[in-house]
Amino acid sequence: MKVPVIILASLFTSNVFSQTEKVLIKFCPLALADINMPTIQAGLEFNISNKISWYNEFGIKYTKGLIESYADTSFVGSRGYKIKSEIRHYFRNKEQFIFNGPYFAVNAFFIKDLHNREITYLQNSTPPGKTDDFSVKKNVLGFNLVLGYQKRLTKNTFLDTYGGLGIRFRNICTVHEEYNKNTDTILDPTDPNVREIGERADANGGLSVLPNLTLGIRICFRLQY
Repeated sequence: MKVPVIILASLFTSNVFSQTEKVLIKFCPLALADINMPTIQAGLEFNISNKISWYNEFGIKYTKGLIESYADTSFVGSRGYKIKSEIRHYFRNKEQFIFNGPYFAVNAFFIKDLHNREITYLQNSTPPGKTDDFSVKKNVLGFNLVLGYQKRLTKNTFLDTYGGLGIRFRNICTVHEEYNKNTDTILDPTDPNVREIGERADANGGLSVLPNLTLGIRICFRLQY
């Protein structure tokens, strides 16, 4: 945990830039209920100019995701973290330190997730089905283009809503896996669901490049006025 702790300390001590700089602290409530990787997630937004700001966010996994609930064997502890850094341009700001109105942003993010997975499969496509429990180590690096709107609710309280598209580079490694994607067949449920998609991705592992959709809200508080 040394690396994320060092990064977190760096991000959250950046407010030494100036005693008069205006800063927003933000909380991400939807991250608490992420079915894949629930995290306690927060960030800081710093003013750079009257229309440009820099936002840094950090989240730490606090419990297992729903995808892990059926795994009986634990090879690794369920843990992980998320890091995001974002440059924003506000369209309407005419005064400094407003942080208010529509904005365009570019961000980069990194996710590290360790969890256990259970699948049911046919070995060499021959019944009966077998169960395989294994550990998953997943790293994701990605980039997004974002449009958002940050609305002032009170003098020092804001609501940040956003959506965007991007790309992510995913690397999945497994340990203690018996399933062989070249010869075996995963038994899928009757109705496709999120768990099935995750099971197949984890079981097949390897490197992949995927589109990324980002949506969310943040509750914001001004630290200085």
